[in-house]
Amino acid sequence: MHQTMKNFSDITAINTDRQLHVRLEIVTHLGAEFRMRINGHLVTDSVTEINLDLFSPIHIRSMTTNLPYAGSAVEIVSLTVNGLSVLPDYMEYARPATLWLNTLDDWEYHIDSPFYAWYHNVSGQGFVA
Repeated sequence: MHQTMKNFSDITAINTDRQLHVRLEIVTHLGAEFRMRINGHLVTDSVTEINLDLFSPIHIRSMTTNLPYAGSAVEIVSLTVNGLSVLPDYMEYARPATLWLNTLDDWEYHIDSPFYAWYHNVSGQGFVA
């Protein structure tokens, strides 16, 4: 075979590592304190960006640990994956379905299937094989 020719397995090989760019933006109000993780990665800044495998599930979990004043809250401003808006657009998939975390209850957002298949389904674009 010629040096520049690729066989079928070379052509169909896709590097899935770090192909999902997840960006989460949050704001705390009136001294609210929280612990949040994205797929186990600790969220420490108001804007957190991580890269995940293309077929990874996306799990976000937050526990508000201190609400010192009436009106204290943690606000989820936005969640995007590869530039596509997930939150606030698809807030109904959060448990509880809110972006304003003002109780000491846990808050979770799970995308258990590959992101693009999930996104096409929830955005009404149909099923992606």
